[in-house]
Amino acid sequence: PGHGSSFSFAFKCKTLPNLSPSFPSNEVPLNIPTPHHANILTSIPSPRKSSLPSSSLSALIPRHILIVEDNAVNQKIIKRHLEAGGFKCSIADNGHIGFTLFKSFVDGEQDAPAIDLIIMDLEMPVMGGIQATKCIRELEKERSRTVPIPIIGLSGNARQKYHDAAIDAGMQRYLTKPYVKEELIAAVNLHIQAIVM
Repeated sequence: PGHGSSFSFAFKCKTLPNLSPSFPSNEVPLNIPTPHHANILTSIPSPRKSSLPSSSLSALIPRHILIVEDNAVNQKIIKRHLEAGGFKCSIADNGHIGFTLFKSFVDGEQDAPAIDLIIMDLEMPVMGGIQATKCIRELEKERSRTVPIPIIGLSGNARQKYHDAAIDAGMQRYLTKPYVKEELIAAVNLHIQAIVM
């Protein structure tokens, strides 16, 4: 009374000589846990995938904007607005410097900053924005870049012929000064998302 019953069994089995278990290379034999170690053998969960879409994940990474502008005051204002929007910025004083920096990035030169988008003034000494944009597009063809760098023109000239010339040169967008900060940030976000999605 008060104790359970115990049973035992005996089986006659043949032993197969020189036979060892084999398993396919992509399978692992399973050990069925017995009560005394059932709490030790646990399955390892597979890594959880983020619930964020790729576009949201990319938005967490600070994007680098190259500002090509010859006016020092405009440089500071544009840089301040973009940094307030969460972007990192570099500045080039004219189109030739801007093109050289972009070429260094494309060619993978040491210490060259990664460039995700370019803000391009139109009228600058040495090389203007139209010519710099054409040089950038030609370089992309030579390097077989399938995704062109987004270029947003930013100029004080609102005449339609300047807008058309900028778009024909290869710019994706043309904004005029004085611009609305929110409009600039929205344009930058739109074109960056287009290349990372």
